[in-house]
Amino acid sequence: MANPEKFLKKYSGKIVGVGDIFDHHRTSIVGESQELYLQRTEKYWKHLSDFIVGNHDAEILADYCFQFNPVRIYRNGPVLALHGHQLKFSFNQAQIMKYEKMRYESRLLWDVEEWFCKTFHKYFRLKGKKAYAQALVTIEEVDCRGLLDDKVDTIITGHTHLPFDVKLNYKGKKYRVVNCGSSLHGKVFKPVYVRRIDKWF
Repeated sequence: MANPEKFLKKYSGKIVGVGDIFDHHRTSIVGESQELYLQRTEKYWKHLSDFIVGNHDAEILADYCFQFNPVRIYRNGPVLALHGHQLKFSFNQAQIMKYEKMRYESRLLWDVEEWFCKTFHKYFRLKGKKAYAQALVTIEEVDCRGLLDDKVDTIITGHTHLPFDVKLNYKGKKYRVVNCGSSLHGKVFKPVYVRRIDKWF
Protein backbone atom coordinates (compact mmCIF):
# COMPACT_ATOMS: atom_id res chain seq x y z
CA MET A 1 0.00 0.00 0.00
CA ALA A 2 1.76 3.12 -1.25
CA ASN A 3 -0.24 5.77 0.62
CA PRO A 4 -1.44 4.93 4.15
CA GLU A 5 -3.23 8.28 4.52
CA LYS A 6 -5.45 7.63 1.47
CA PHE A 7 -6.15 4.12 2.71
CA LEU A 8 -7.22 5.42 6.13
CA LYS A 9 -9.60 7.99 4.64
CA LYS A 10 -11.14 5.50 2.20
CA TYR A 11 -11.92 2.91 4.88
CA SER A 12 -12.45 5.25 7.84
CA GLY A 13 -14.33 3.61 10.70
CA LYS A 14 -13.62 0.09 9.47
CA ILE A 15 -9.97 -0.12 10.50
CA VAL A 16 -8.46 -1.90 13.50
CA GLY A 17 -4.98 -0.60 14.38
CA VAL A 18 -2.59 -3.37 15.41
CA GLY A 19 -0.27 -1.24 17.52
CA ASP A 20 2.85 0.94 17.52
CA ILE A 21 0.97 4.11 16.63
CA PHE A 22 1.16 6.32 19.75
CA ASP A 23 4.95 6.45 20.14
CA HIS A 24 5.13 9.85 21.81
CA HIS A 25 8.48 9.10 23.48
CA ARG A 26 10.35 10.03 20.29
CA THR A 27 8.62 13.37 19.93
CA SER A 28 9.21 14.26 23.58
CA ILE A 29 12.94 13.88 22.91
CA VAL A 30 12.78 16.57 20.22
CA GLY A 31 10.56 18.81 22.35
CA GLU A 32 7.09 18.15 20.96
CA SER A 33 4.33 18.39 23.54
CA GLN A 34 1.59 15.78 23.94
CA GLU A 35 -0.96 18.25 22.57
CA LEU A 36 1.08 19.03 19.45
CA TYR A 37 1.75 15.33 18.91
CA LEU A 38 -1.97 14.55 19.03
CA GLN A 39 -2.78 17.40 16.65
CA ARG A 40 -0.11 16.28 14.19
CA THR A 41 -1.15 12.61 14.20
CA GLU A 42 -4.94 13.00 14.38
CA LYS A 43 -5.25 12.70 10.60
CA TYR A 44 -4.14 9.07 11.04
CA TRP A 45 -5.63 7.73 14.28
CA LYS A 46 -9.06 9.36 13.98
CA HIS A 47 -10.01 6.84 11.26
CA LEU A 48 -9.53 3.77 13.49
CA SER A 49 -12.56 1.96 14.88
CA ASP A 50 -10.55 -0.14 17.36
CA PHE A 51 -6.99 -0.13 18.63
CA ILE A 52 -4.68 -2.87 19.90
CA VAL A 53 -1.91 -1.52 22.13
CA GLY A 54 1.65 -2.21 20.93
CA ASN A 55 4.90 -2.20 22.87
CA HIS A 56 5.83 1.27 21.54
CA ASP A 57 2.50 2.86 22.37
CA ALA A 58 1.99 5.39 25.14
CA GLU A 59 -1.28 4.03 26.52
CA ILE A 60 -2.28 7.37 28.03
CA LEU A 61 -2.45 8.80 24.51
CA ALA A 62 -4.46 5.87 23.23
CA ASP A 63 -6.90 6.31 26.13
CA TYR A 64 -7.21 9.99 25.33
CA CYS A 65 -7.88 9.51 21.62
CA PHE A 66 -10.60 6.89 21.65
CA GLN A 67 -14.13 6.70 23.05
CA PHE A 68 -13.45 3.06 24.00
CA ASN A 69 -10.66 1.32 25.87
CA PRO A 70 -7.68 0.19 23.79
CA VAL A 71 -7.17 -3.58 24.10
CA ARG A 72 -4.29 -6.06 24.16
CA ILE A 73 -6.28 -8.72 22.30
CA TYR A 74 -9.05 -8.13 19.75
CA ARG A 75 -11.64 -10.85 19.13
CA ASN A 76 -14.42 -10.62 16.58
CA GLY A 77 -16.00 -13.88 15.42
CA PRO A 78 -13.38 -15.82 13.46
CA VAL A 79 -10.69 -13.16 13.94
CA LEU A 80 -8.08 -12.98 16.69
CA ALA A 81 -5.78 -9.95 16.42
CA LEU A 82 -2.97 -8.88 18.71
CA HIS A 83 0.07 -6.69 18.34
CA GLY A 84 2.42 -9.66 18.62
CA HIS A 85 5.04 -8.30 21.03
CA GLN A 86 3.55 -10.37 23.82
CA LEU A 87 4.31 -13.55 21.85
CA LYS A 88 8.05 -12.95 21.64
CA PHE A 89 9.18 -14.68 24.80
CA SER A 90 12.24 -16.13 23.05
CA PHE A 91 13.99 -12.79 23.73
CA ASN A 92 15.20 -11.60 27.10
CA GLN A 93 12.38 -9.24 28.05
CA ALA A 94 14.39 -7.54 30.80
CA GLN A 95 17.11 -6.63 28.32
CA ILE A 96 14.55 -5.40 25.80
CA MET A 97 12.96 -3.10 28.36
CA LYS A 98 16.39 -1.84 29.45
CA TYR A 99 17.14 -0.93 25.83
CA GLU A 100 13.70 0.67 25.36
CA LYS A 101 14.30 2.87 28.44
CA MET A 102 17.73 3.95 27.13
CA ARG A 103 16.22 4.66 23.70
CA TYR A 104 13.50 6.85 25.19
CA GLU A 105 16.21 8.93 26.88
CA SER A 106 18.59 9.23 23.92
CA ARG A 107 17.89 10.99 20.64
CA LEU A 108 21.06 9.48 19.15
CA LEU A 109 19.98 5.88 19.86
CA TRP A 110 16.57 6.60 18.37
CA ASP A 111 18.05 8.23 15.25
CA VAL A 112 20.43 5.28 14.72
CA GLU A 113 17.57 2.79 15.05
CA GLU A 114 15.40 4.72 12.58
CA TRP A 115 18.27 4.96 10.09
CA PHE A 116 19.00 1.23 10.43
CA CYS A 117 15.34 0.28 9.87
CA LYS A 118 14.93 2.59 6.89
CA THR A 119 18.19 1.47 5.26
CA PHE A 120 18.02 -2.28 5.74
CA HIS A 121 14.32 -3.10 5.79
CA LYS A 122 14.20 -3.36 1.99
CA TYR A 123 16.46 -6.43 2.20
CA PHE A 124 14.12 -8.31 4.54
CA ARG A 125 11.06 -9.89 2.95
CA LEU A 126 9.11 -12.85 4.21
CA LYS A 127 8.12 -14.96 1.22
CA GLY A 128 7.60 -18.64 0.48
CA LYS A 129 9.09 -20.96 3.07
CA LYS A 130 10.24 -18.12 5.33
CA ALA A 131 6.75 -16.64 5.44
CA TYR A 132 5.23 -20.06 6.10
CA ALA A 133 7.74 -20.73 8.89
CA GLN A 134 6.95 -17.40 10.56
CA ALA A 135 3.20 -18.00 10.25
CA LEU A 136 3.61 -21.42 11.85
CA VAL A 137 5.66 -19.97 14.72
CA THR A 138 2.97 -17.31 15.24
CA ILE A 139 0.09 -19.78 15.42
CA GLU A 140 2.07 -22.08 17.73
CA GLU A 141 2.81 -19.17 20.07
CA VAL A 142 -0.87 -18.14 20.06
CA ASP A 143 -1.93 -21.73 20.76
CA CYS A 144 0.60 -22.13 23.60
CA ARG A 145 -0.96 -19.14 25.32
CA GLY A 146 -4.43 -20.66 25.11
CA LEU A 147 -5.78 -17.99 22.75
CA LEU A 148 -7.13 -20.27 20.03
CA ASP A 149 -10.74 -21.35 20.29
CA ASP A 150 -13.11 -23.16 17.94
CA LYS A 151 -14.31 -19.93 16.29
CA VAL A 152 -10.89 -18.56 15.33
CA ASP A 153 -9.52 -19.22 11.86
CA THR A 154 -7.77 -15.89 11.17
CA ILE A 155 -4.85 -14.54 13.22
CA ILE A 156 -3.51 -11.04 12.62
CA THR A 157 -0.40 -9.42 14.13
CA GLY A 158 1.88 -6.48 13.38
CA HIS A 159 4.79 -6.36 15.80
CA THR A 160 7.64 -7.60 13.60
CA HIS A 161 6.82 -5.10 10.81
CA LEU A 162 7.63 -7.74 8.16
CA PRO A 163 4.41 -8.48 6.25
CA PHE A 164 3.15 -11.88 5.21
CA ASP A 165 -0.21 -13.49 4.48
CA VAL A 166 -0.18 -17.29 4.73
CA LYS A 167 -2.80 -20.01 4.69
CA LEU A 168 -1.84 -23.20 6.51
CA ASN A 169 -3.18 -26.29 8.23
CA TYR A 170 -2.60 -26.54 11.95
CA LYS A 171 -3.85 -29.46 14.03
CA GLY A 172 -6.27 -30.45 11.28
CA LYS A 173 -7.80 -27.00 10.78
CA LYS A 174 -7.24 -24.36 8.08
CA TYR A 175 -6.01 -20.96 9.24
CA ARG A 176 -5.00 -17.65 7.73
CA VAL A 177 -2.07 -16.01 9.55
CA VAL A 178 -1.22 -12.41 8.66
CA ASN A 179 1.28 -9.75 9.62
CA CYS A 180 0.30 -6.30 8.32
CA GLY A 181 3.80 -4.83 8.27
CA SER A 182 4.35 -1.14 8.97
CA SER A 183 3.77 2.18 7.22
CA LEU A 184 6.77 3.81 8.93
CA HIS A 185 10.32 4.52 7.77
CA GLY A 186 9.83 3.31 4.21
CA LYS A 187 8.67 -0.10 5.37
CA VAL A 188 6.04 -2.22 3.63
CA PHE A 189 2.41 -1.72 4.64
CA LYS A 190 0.11 -4.61 3.67
CA PRO A 191 -3.40 -4.04 5.01
CA VAL A 192 -5.67 -7.06 5.20
CA TYR A 193 -9.44 -7.12 4.77
CA VAL A 194 -11.64 -9.70 6.50
CA ARG A 195 -14.94 -9.72 4.62
CA ARG A 196 -16.88 -11.71 7.23
CA ILE A 197 -16.53 -8.94 9.80
CA ASP A 198 -16.12 -6.05 7.31
CA LYS A 199 -12.88 -4.80 8.91
CA TRP A 200 -9.42 -3.79 7.73
CA PHE A 201 -6.31 -4.36 9.82
